[in-house]
Amino acid sequence: MLGNMRNLQSKTELISLIDSPDALVRTSVYQALLRLHDYSVLPAVEQWLIAQPAPPTDLILPNDSLFWMQYGLANEISKIRDPSYLPVMERLMMLPSQTMRVEILGGIRAIGSLQSAPTFLKALDDPDADIGFIAMQSLFELAGGGPIDWVPSFEQFRENRPYYAATCRAWWQANQIQKE
Repeated sequence: MLGNMRNLQSKTELISLIDSPDALVRTSVYQALLRLHDYSVLPAVEQWLIAQPAPPTDLILPNDSLFWMQYGLANEISKIRDPSYLPVMERLMMLPSQTMRVEILGGIRAIGSLQSAPTFLKALDDPDADIGFIAMQSLFELAGGGPIDWVPSFEQFRENRPYYAATCRAWWQANQIQKE
């Protein structure tokens, strides 16, 4: 609840709970600090998320509260706009949950850094078509947009992903050569 305040005079109470043996308390503290834009916990959050099993898509609360926290932490990470945290966000694209990868990819996209182009190029081949399509759109944005005559609809992309992923890669390389 302290994190929901978004502005505190002191984080002392939160910090005192960060080493709680109760995983739900600890992850709630992580979420609160992320909401307060205190990203000092991001390495611990990254380690915790990577160590967790993939959460089920259907949750029953309160039994699945710890799984729910995985989604909550991914959502908070997706709101980070500081490009210095891109390496952590990009590593989290390996999480098994499609929902969390979509959230995090959206955050990476919102930062709008050319540094993320390799992540988007790799995500073109993500097992989830939504992620591949978002990655393609993200590359268009990084390149500055404009008319591109081969851009597929989502349905076309989903039906022929290898072709459009390869076409996008070739277009990206050609576009980057022209910029140099």
